[in-house]
Amino acid sequence: IFKEYDMTIMATGNPNLEIYCNDLYHKEETNKSMIIAWNEPLGVGGHSLAMINPAMKGCYHCLFDSVSETYSNRASFVASGQILGTKANSCGETYIEYGFPDSARTAGLVLNQVEQVFSGTLVENALISWKGDADQIIDRGFKISLRFTAFQQNEQSAGTSFFRENCR
Repeated sequence: IFKEYDMTIMATGNPNLEIYCNDLYHKEETNKSMIIAWNEPLGVGGHSLAMINPAMKGCYHCLFDSVSETYSNRASFVASGQILGTKANSCGETYIEYGFPDSARTAGLVLNQVEQVFSGTLVENALISWKGDADQIIDRGFKISLRFTAFQQNEQSAGTSFFRENCR
């Protein structure tokens, strides 16, 4: 399915679906690109991962480590092992709290990567993130990750830096 499009962009907020599509993308023989983007809760940050083609090192699935039957995203600005979802009273669904400004900022990262992919200036898979304020997360009793503490604003990581040998 990915061969039919110049690029696929996923921003579903559903890591299970995005891992599934990432794995399908890597099984398909294509030279097309894929970008997966997601927000962190409560304005703590956002991420965009550009994959130039399936043959390059470093994919969305590489970011996940299994932690006690749950997945933990190594790019996360929130410490693993915490349940951050908020239950909606009306529909019984759980959602992650973030606002439009967070989505707009993450969309800016995506658009920047789209331009880099199509202009040929992005030559390897890359994860770029923006870092927000941790006050709301901390005020609600949650912990931030070591990556949040060490992160420099709009830092870009090459795919080889988060590549896992046993991925896929």
